[in-house]
Amino acid sequence: PKEYVKLFDYYFNFEKNPIVISDDNQSRQYKSTIESISIRDSSEVKIKGKKSLMIKISPYISQHHEYIKYVFKSPVNLSGKDFISFYWYGNNTGIPISLRFETGDWRNQYSFSFTDSWTGWARLIIPLSNFEVHVGSPSWNNITAISFVFYEKVDVKAVFYLDRIIADEGITDCYFIPLEKLRR
Repeated sequence: PKEYVKLFDYYFNFEKNPIVISDDNQSRQYKSTIESISIRDSSEVKIKGKKSLMIKISPYISQHHEYIKYVFKSPVNLSGKDFISFYWYGNNTGIPISLRFETGDWRNQYSFSFTDSWTGWARLIIPLSNFEVHVGSPSWNNITAISFVFYEKVDVKAVFYLDRIIADEGITDCYFIPLEKLRR
C-alpha cells in the first residue's frame, strides 16, 4: 500500500509544464448565469495557492443549463497539452456537471461530464482526448472560455470548491484521485 500512496501523491500533485487557466482570485474571472449560483473566493478551504473558488448553489428550476463561466482576455492555445486538471471539493450531491471549453463562442464547444459523487477534495485529470465535441467545430488551439455547467433542475443546496485548473503534458490517462487516498 505505501507504493500506491506514493503513486497517488505523484498524480495528485503532478505538474510538468502547466498553463494555469485559473487559480487564486477566481471570483474576478468567473461569472454566474443565475442568482441561485453564487461564487466567491475562499482562503479557508483550498488545496493550492492562497484561495479556491467557492460555488454555492440553491435549488432551482430553469429553462436553460446554468453555469459559471470565465471568458479569457485573449485565446489560449492548448493544442500542445495532453490533459486538463483541477481540484474539486465534492459533497456527494449527485449533481451532474459538465466542464466545457469554447472556441470563439457557444456554438463551438468541447465537453466532459462528471457527477458530484464523492465528499472532500479530489483531483480530476482529464486527457484532452476524453473531451467530446459538444457542438460545432471547436479547436484546442483557440480556446476563449471555460465553464462549469449545471443542468436545468437542481433539487438540493450544494457548496463546491474549485481550485487550480491547469492544462499540462505528461499524463494521457483519465484519473480521479481523492485526497483521502493519500492520507492512509
